[in-house]
Amino acid sequence: MAAIGPSDIREANALSCLQSLRVADRPLSVTDVAQRTGLSRPTIEAVLADFAARGLVADAPVEGVGAAGGRPARRFGFVAESGLVAGLDAGPREARVVLADLSGRIVAERAIAIDSAVEGDDRFELVASLLDEALRSTGMPRERLRSLGVGASGIVDEAGTITQSTVVPSWSGRAIAAQLAERFGCLTTAENDVKLRAYAEHHFGAAQEAASIVFLHVGTWVTLALTLDREIFHGQHRSAGEVGSRRGMRWSSRTEGSAPVWSTGDGSERIASAVAGDAAARDEVRTFVRDIAPTLATVALTMDPDMVVVGGLLAEGGGVAVEWFREELDDLIALATDFPVSPSPLGARGIVLGALAMAFVQGSEALFGIPGAPIPAVTCPEDQQ
Repeated sequence: MAAIGPSDIREANALSCLQSLRVADRPLSVTDVAQRTGLSRPTIEAVLADFAARGLVADAPVEGVGAAGGRPARRFGFVAESGLVAGLDAGPREARVVLADLSGRIVAERAIAIDSAVEGDDRFELVASLLDEALRSTGMPRERLRSLGVGASGIVDEAGTITQSTVVPSWSGRAIAAQLAERFGCLTTAENDVKLRAYAEHHFGAAQEAASIVFLHVGTWVTLALTLDREIFHGQHRSAGEVGSRRGMRWSSRTEGSAPVWSTGDGSERIASAVAGDAAARDEVRTFVRDIAPTLATVALTMDPDMVVVGGLLAEGGGVAVEWFREELDDLIALATDFPVSPSPLGARGIVLGALAMAFVQGSEALFGIPGAPIPAVTCPEDQQ
């Protein structure tokens, strides 16, 4: 076990002060921070001086008089707008971006549809321009963007290069993180989109109390992602969970490769009809669930997660299909082990919120001068309506 040194202690002290200031509903004095953290005044004053130099705190206006009739104590307010953090979903059919300040408040959100025929550099320009537009809408200097997380379809390596994408073939080999970092001048991290959906569940969704999950997403494709200790589990070749990549794989009699094929309309329509009581639709969706369940049970038994989270189409309509998954897994698994199965509440924002969380984590030092700062309690766009 590594010894704890002075730098570790300084970082821990700074984290305590950061949290106190960031969640406070008013500016705080040194005494206020000391009461919240238990740290000494000299330690707090040193941290505040560093935060002030970084633009993270500022003196609040002094009003009234102090307790002894003299000048009131200086108070420091957290300057949330001193930096911006972005999550970007560079999806195959839609791009979406959210911008948050350092307190986690969403200050801008944009989304556009992307024609599947748009490829390569043209696709990249559409995605990057969406982030440009969101930045302009805030009225803040572009330089305030400090950390960017991006989700893309395909295998994404540690450097943020899309090494292989069957969904957007023209992006295979694209160093998307490096290209966005060059354009926007900020720390940029890229990750597989479905893995970011799973990651988002731990911070904003159904798995906030869980350490590990199997995440099943059914949308245009059927996909899986895994997490361990609240982190994305990649495996040795960053292909963990890529069950659909097995040659000859068919999730269901109602899929072509990994793509669901519905008898009429799209999956949302069939789910809605099933929820409304349409017998044919209920039978179709139930059969689809029954076909997928054995693969899901095998993965769950291999991993033994805290829970299974189902996102996408099958999480719609109040989670009727999720209840069918619970029943199928109970029938398939001959153990007393109970895998809770929950629908994802994040919908279309799953990827972009996972990217935002990743940007806060990976950019902690760039944002706050401290590694390991917790993700703030992000206020999601729907909470502001």
